[in-house]
Amino acid sequence: MILHPDGSMMLHHFIAAEHLVTMLEKEAFHLIRQDTYPNDGKLPDECFTKPYRGALERSLGLEDEFLVSQAHAVDSLRHRTFIMSWTHDPSPAMRAMYGKNGLRCEIQASARSVKAMLGYSWPGRHEFPPRDQIVSEIPGGTTTAELKLPVYSDGIGAISVVPSTFATGHKTANHEWEAEARIAASVLPYDLEVLPEHTIIQWKAASFHGLTVALSPTVSAKERACIVQLAAFHEISVRQ
Repeated sequence: MILHPDGSMMLHHFIAAEHLVTMLEKEAFHLIRQDTYPNDGKLPDECFTKPYRGALERSLGLEDEFLVSQAHAVDSLRHRTFIMSWTHDPSPAMRAMYGKNGLRCEIQASARSVKAMLGYSWPGRHEFPPRDQIVSEIPGGTTTAELKLPVYSDGIGAISVVPSTFATGHKTANHEWEAEARIAASVLPYDLEVLPEHTIIQWKAASFHGLTVALSPTVSAKERACIVQLAAFHEISVRQ
């Protein structure tokens, strides 16, 4: 992990040039529905049959029936949760796989800068997540986007589902090499239907201050000129 001078970890995201143009033009992050990734956020089966009981669960006196109910609640969030994945360890293997062997551009920012782009605030010494935004793609929906680390496990034994946000980013340990940090947003209210065609939502960025763009050598001249122009407008540093 490489740290930024602001003390937070450096984050990297690989993105196709045309999607980078859209992101800068719309001034928004585009989040993809979690259940389009088959196992992302899927809980181990034991969460529903033999729930995890740690110190917190015991101290609160939580019964198995309640914990199983919590697991089902977490599971029901997958189709209404939208994510954008970053990495804090852009290894050569990561750049090859997610950078499509140099075909994609790479955007970089510190974790604190990404949070600022999302709209976090730090009054005093306290951190507050962004205020809710309207989800224009899903009428009646609202959400808030937060930067979170996923929870890795062996995929067999039950994991804690209290609080529920702990488990929404569950992944099996074979994904741990991705060193992921993700933007995640769940659409509310819970009784609002999220249809199969709702696969992407936008989160309006507060700004793109602190973002750096490394352009792929395969970016076309037209796209390159467009990105450079948009980057100048947003005061984004570009490496070509």
